[in-house]
Amino acid sequence: MTRFTSSAMAYKGTYCHLLNSEVSFDMSSKEKSVFETVFLQYHSVLQSYGLSLVRDHSLVEDSIQELFIYIYEKDIDLENITNIKAYLFISLRRRILSKKQFFSISISDITEDHESIEDPKDENNRIQVLLSALPTRQREAIYLKFFNKLSAKEIAEVMEIKPQVVANTLFKALKKLKSIASKISILLLIGGY
Repeated sequence: MTRFTSSAMAYKGTYCHLLNSEVSFDMSSKEKSVFETVFLQYHSVLQSYGLSLVRDHSLVEDSIQELFIYIYEKDIDLENITNIKAYLFISLRRRILSKKQFFSISISDITEDHESIEDPKDENNRIQVLLSALPTRQREAIYLKFFNKLSAKEIAEVMEIKPQVVANTLFKALKKLKSIASKISILLLIGGY
């Protein structure tokens, strides 16, 4: 019986409890290598994607760990999955959404949170504020398209919708982002930033 070490599951200083003392893995060294490689390669991407769906870090981390335990328990052959990134995104999305803990923010929340932004001119902060103003579905489509470079077909597969719906969703999201960005720019000018 092969047992992963906790260091194999450490990712950028964050200890992942995936392989605690109660869980042991009986797999060949090749399977172990593939499993570890996939986990380490996709953990941060899955974490970012999960956090784009909900703002509950522990829910996302638990869901990622449950996903990889599921992959092991069902003996899923990761090497034979055509698009592993899409497979992992779909699986994680289903896990998170099945727990029915959605996150949404309204435009009024942005104006209230405007003063809490450390440096409103910082590009990352502006992007986060803009994205948080979108409905969940639009935010998810934007995240998959621009942050994970998925095609409309892949996004449709992950979100379980038709490619035309993806195109419409992206169009509406970009239109809304443009509108919100101009409002935020005005707020920043008024605020003296």
